[in-house]
Amino acid sequence: MLSLLSPYNLIMGKEREALLVLDMLNDFVRVGAPLEVPDNRKIIPSIQREIKKARRKGNPVIYVCDNHRPDDKEFSKYNWPPHAVRGTEGQKVISELKPAEGDPIIKKTYYSAFYRTRLQVMLKELGVTGVGLTGCLTHVCVLFSAYEAALRDYGVTVVGDGDDASFAHTLHGLHYRGGKGVRSGNRA
Repeated sequence: MLSLLSPYNLIMGKEREALLVLDMLNDFVRVGAPLEVPDNRKIIPSIQREIKKARRKGNPVIYVCDNHRPDDKEFSKYNWPPHAVRGTEGQKVISELKPAEGDPIIKKTYYSAFYRTRLQVMLKELGVTGVGLTGCLTHVCVLFSAYEAALRDYGVTVVGDGDDASFAHTLHGLHYRGGKGVRSGNRA
């Protein structure tokens, strides 16, 4: 739970955006990891810049992380190898993007950052009106989370360079479904 003394307290009368960093975990990024996505290593510098921008503006940086039991039914249901298992090194955020002290970490067991998590409650407590999303697999977890954020009336920014097919597909899908304030790109 966030303290009232949190550096992310509500700034009255201002729109506020949180940066959500999704699934930049050892099990998705490191060479030889169970669900290694080599392109994840290419986006680390971009995510580092986005984190610095958010902190400079006083916006919260929230890490949303896959977190599974060893026998999680997702593994058999979707034919995924075990990954991001609680208590393992694979479940930790990569060292290059390590959360700062006090950064919230939301543990999820499904694609969406909102499904059966405290994320929406936390965003309300922080006075957040919009979210920037970045991280692993634009066309899976980022898409599900962005779509649910739009359905909950948050302004949505999918952060990225927009130069890959999954990024373009994600944005098309969000615009098509009427996402409120959906936009893309690197933010100044």
